[in-house]
Amino acid sequence: QRQMCIRDSVVRSADGHCGVVFSVREHPTTRFDGLLGYAPTGGWSGMVHVRLENLFGTGRSAAVRWYRAATQLHEVALQYEEPLPPWALVRGSFHMGQSDTLYTETLWEAGFRWLGQLAQGWWLELTAGQRRVEPAGTAPVAASVSWYGGIISQLQRLSPRDNPVRGVFLRLFPSVRWHHLGQPTQTRRRCAVEGDVESFLPIRFPFVLRLHGHGRLVWGEGLQYAELYRLGGVQTLRGWRESQVASPKAGWGGVEGRWLLGQREHVGASYELGWIEGVGWYWGTGVQWQLQTAAGLLQLSLAWGRGDRPWQAKLGVRLLDVGL
Repeated sequence: QRQMCIRDSVVRSADGHCGVVFSVREHPTTRFDGLLGYAPTGGWSGMVHVRLENLFGTGRSAAVRWYRAATQLHEVALQYEEPLPPWALVRGSFHMGQSDTLYTETLWEAGFRWLGQLAQGWWLELTAGQRRVEPAGTAPVAASVSWYGGIISQLQRLSPRDNPVRGVFLRLFPSVRWHHLGQPTQTRRRCAVEGDVESFLPIRFPFVLRLHGHGRLVWGEGLQYAELYRLGGVQTLRGWRESQVASPKAGWGGVEGRWLLGQREHVGASYELGWIEGVGWYWGTGVQWQLQTAAGLLQLSLAWGRGDRPWQAKLGVRLLDVGL
């Protein structure tokens, strides 16, 4: 988290020796991401994510995240990472959320991440956790406890990070879950796979093409509503409201053309297409503008889903990677 730059080119001392003077400046160790969204039929949504990096100069980090998807979802999450030099770290996290006023869930998770150089920008993490669901009042949701384990594999090679011109991002997370349901206790096994891929291709300066694809799949006997994936919003399907749809199977992808306006700025237009079980085919279009401000990177977006009128656009406002 330190950046070195040349302050003065050459300095000559009294005894005739010459040297180069460097100025070392430490980056802010507290980072902030914020998201604000609006949909005419769903109301306001928001997200605040604060990361505390390199705590006490040791490489430790912590994060706090708050997320609200209109009336559908309300979440708070905490995370802490402890490095184990030179090639590993351990991670612990806690998550609490309320969904559709139907149930409350709490989740404890631990991970062991290996940072050895399989390839540049590639790491593996063994993950295990417990998830508990408690129904709210007389809601038709059964109380349950789930244990799960899996392996997260991630590769990130994007350059530059804030406004990629080239590179690739891959993430794969297969897991197995043991779901203990109701009284008397019933144990059911589930399997799940999450996958994401993203690629940036420089076509002809200043035009950049972004291609992306995503998959979510969970299967097993008697799946409960609380086990489904929540989809929709700026971070998944932009043509839908935040967490508008719950489904056990979904696949979608898209293409986005970007016109670079500067090192960290661009304008773009996108098209998305996908299939979601229980809903059918989805498609959406959108436009986006990313600009540099005194507060940080600001992203503004408008998106339309299947059947939307021009005045039914979903508005997204996101402030990225602000140093505090």
